[in-house]
Amino acid sequence: MRWEEGVVEKVLRGRVRISMKETSFCDKCRLCSKGGRILEVPYSGELKEGERVRVSIPEGRISLLYLIVFLLPILFLILGAVVGERIGEGKGVSFFAFLFLFIGLGVSLLLSRMETRRFISKIRIEKYEV
Repeated sequence: MRWEEGVVEKVLRGRVRISMKETSFCDKCRLCSKGGRILEVPYSGELKEGERVRVSIPEGRISLLYLIVFLLPILFLILGAVVGERIGEGKGVSFFAFLFLFIGLGVSLLLSRMETRRFISKIRIEKYEV
């Protein structure tokens, strides 16, 4: 776990938006939105706008997300080309290649959504006093 500092920007229903202090880790994580270092995560505790907080961010799981999102569709495309070649007996692989590509894309999106939820559920927020 890596602890980062931030300030509560807004408390929403069941969520909190935190303006994060930029660090060298920010270039690797990319969890915050591109419009600034804003992190919005589920939170059910008592926080008020303007409070300083510490946020624990799990390390190492972001690489798994990249593999799921980018590698899985490519693997399914290759699988589709191989299966299409076997079934079509060399007459054309495009239909099966595209079919398996879209199946792989759907599976990768589903897995990445599940992994993102698991990643976000491990984020911990606590009040921080100077």
